[in-house]
Parts: sequence; structure tokens; C-alpha cells
Amino acid sequence: GSRILEIGFGGGALLLRIAQQLETGLIDGVEISDEMRARVLARAQKLGVADRVNLKTGSVDALPFDDASFDKICSVHTLYFWPDLDSGLREVARRWRGKSGEIDLVFADGGEGFVFVEVKASATHARAAHALRPAQISRLLSAAQEFVATAPAGQLSPMRFDVALVDRTGRVDIIENAIGA
Repeated sequence: GSRILEIGFGGGALLLRIAQQLETGLIDGVEISDEMRARVLARAQKLGVADRVNLKTGSVDALPFDDASFDKICSVHTLYFWPDLDSGLREVARRWRGKSGEIDLVFADGGEGFVFVEVKASATHARAAHALRPAQISRLLSAAQEFVATAPAGQLSPMRFDVALVDRTGRVDIIENAIGA
């Protein structure tokens, strides 16, 4: 079954809606407020979906999950609450997974489109860029096709592939449209 993570689930509207639609699988949620976690867990019990949710108190800066744990990761209207956006994005980059492999970050661009981001880290940005090989690019394209297949527009969904290069000091350089299909 699917394993989904919502970061900053707040009152649980999306998380509980997803839990109700799951036939198999699990939706995990992490929320900074222990009070909200308790409220949403109580709502999940009333809705009969408590066995499909795993709620934890925590921050995006230290997500309590293993690498490549999730088929889908979402966060709605929370980025402006993150204490450090770059740190949070690096933490979230612990990976979505699919049958074709993982993609570090997947963002909905506000419409029906997607932005896929591959994160590469090394001593310098140049070394990080060299770490992206043709075989990996092919795998990333396959994973993205798998991901968008479930979107309303499917393979016709607008998408782009960016690369985030991280050097040893933690500086991030984003290259938009770095990978072409």
C-alpha cells in the first residue's frame, strides 16, 4: 500500500480526507503542535480511520522518518512557518520513492503542473553537478512519469526538472530546467 506524509497537518482536513480514501496503506503526519496532533487523532478515531494514520509531534527541521519512506509527501500552506526553509527542504529531501526510484523533491506549481528537484551535495557546486550522470537522469525521468501518471492530466501535466546543488558550507544553488525530457 501507499505511504504518504503530510508535513504540518494542522487541523487535519487533508490528512483525514486522504485517510478516508485509502484502501490500504498509511498516511503519516508531523505537526509542531502536540495539541493539534491530539485533536486530529481524536477526529481520526471518530471517523474510523485511526488505523490508517500515524501522527507525530515534530518539526520539518528534524523529521522522524527513515530515508525513502514515502510514496507521496505534501505540505499545504506551511512553508512560511518553517524556521529555516533551506534546512526544511534538505530534511524533506530524504526522499519520495517510486518503483522507478526516488525523486528528492516534488512541488505542485499552483496549477496542474509539477516541479521535480534532484538534490546533489558535494564539496563544491561544480562537483555536485558532476555527480548527476545520464543513467540517473533516465531513472529520474521514469520516476517523474510514474508520479504524474496519477495526476488528473497524467503525462500531459506541465513539469520541469530542477537541480539543487549544495556545497560543503550548505549553500544551495538552484538550476531551473536543468534536466530536459
